[in-house]
Amino acid sequence: MIGIFSRRRPEEQAESPITFKIDSADYGAPIEEASFQVPRAITRRNGSYFYVVGYNLKPLSAYESKLMSQVKAKIIVAFTEDNSIDASGYLEQKVYDFAKRELSQSIPLERASYLSRLLVYDTVGFGAIGILLEDRQGIEEIEVNEPTMPIKIYHARYGHCTTNISFSGQAEFYRMLNKFGAASDKELTEGTPIIDAQLDNARVHAQAKPYAPNG
Repeated sequence: MIGIFSRRRPEEQAESPITFKIDSADYGAPIEEASFQVPRAITRRNGSYFYVVGYNLKPLSAYESKLMSQVKAKIIVAFTEDNSIDASGYLEQKVYDFAKRELSQSIPLERASYLSRLLVYDTVGFGAIGILLEDRQGIEEIEVNEPTMPIKIYHARYGHCTTNISFSGQAEFYRMLNKFGAASDKELTEGTPIIDAQLDNARVHAQAKPYAPNG
């Protein structure tokens, strides 16, 4: 995990939307389920494999999304000076506890725990990429071709899979991918529109315009 990514003055942010979306469509029956901090499953539909994050969990409501945006802004204010590398997980735990305490005032504790974990990934982690990297044994490659399209992976047992997770928009895509790229001394820009980097056991490939027409 690394530090809070926002560079804006904390007091300027009443809300700060999360950088990714988790689609709740029907992706078929599970072939294999995994119990990570954010649960997921491999499913198959119409001959294609899907890697479904948040499997069997209720999708985020508009109220929960707004609540997360408000709590994320508070996290940025509370931890904006804590930008050190967090190899021990100490910062991650502090952010998780803070988010859970805030969220549990408005929603049930179990649900607050799940949303708090998402907020940890979105603030001191690598967002959507970080959630996928949690599956170090299964996922061998992560591919982002367009900012708002579902991220694709290559799975050790099931090969090419489409996930149900994507970036919220182009700005979020650039911000989080460059946060990831910083760990590999790489940056995604118009001049260098491709990132090819290795983190943990997975290779991450991302591309923007002109290689990705909508990126």
